[in-house]
Amino acid sequence: MGAWAQCEKLFLNDNPSLRTLPDSLGGMRSLQKLYVNSCRLTEIPGSLAELLELEELYAAQNEITSLPPLPPSLNKLHVPHNNLTSLPSKLPLGLEILHCGSNAISSVEVGLLSALVEINQLSAFPFEDIDACIDAAQGKPGGGLRVVDLADNPLTELDEMRARVEALASRLEKPWAFNGSEGGGG
Repeated sequence: MGAWAQCEKLFLNDNPSLRTLPDSLGGMRSLQKLYVNSCRLTEIPGSLAELLELEELYAAQNEITSLPPLPPSLNKLHVPHNNLTSLPSKLPLGLEILHCGSNAISSVEVGLLSALVEINQLSAFPFEDIDACIDAAQGKPGGGLRVVDLADNPLTELDEMRARVEALASRLEKPWAFNGSEGGGG
């Protein structure tokens, strides 16, 4: 890796010919932020777990079907608009933001989220799982859900969903925002 080993931020966004990342990526020991949005990646190499300084991974709008084990230092994971069908069986404990909307994820294991200490934003999880997700994210030291983003899910009854989220919001420890429409907003 040579000089690349000292690189702290790597921007590879908007490279449609980029289909894979080399396994040698794990040798970039100083890497803190990796941006690979809008490429045509089908996978993230398993060597990603070796990046012990990596705090943020932005891999939106690719063709990724699964994620490898993630480094424990990761606190922001942005993987919307991919082909993910599930999340890794173990997420970093300090994860603060998990954005995985517009994928093919049909459910999320409650135990997966209950182990997280810092999570304060869940984005685009299946509507059926939102009660369990909010329950799992509450009462964690330094954490507490602040944003519920249900954009781009197969919702049928917006009024029912809003009532359900508002009822759950009464249990939230911090101010919250409701977003049930595509495109964000609060």
